[in-house]
Amino acid sequence: MRVTLENGVTLEFDSTGMVEDFKECGRMAEELGGDGKDCKTCKCNKVVGDIGLCTIPEVEKALGGEK
Repeated sequence: MRVTLENGVTLEFDSTGMVEDFKECGRMAEELGGDGKDCKTCKCNKVVGDIGLCTIPEVEKALGGEK
């Protein structure tokens, strides 16, 4: 997957399995008392600088299937 950030930086990464894990995390977080998927078992568990890949807004949109 290739995602261009607002600041013009382009991130390119292997997104195999990430979309499914991202959606599963969203479902789990919406459950009563849910906290999302365990990051240790999630394919989105990649760190860019000091933040999680799936918390970058542009990546979040791409993983969520938004255009």
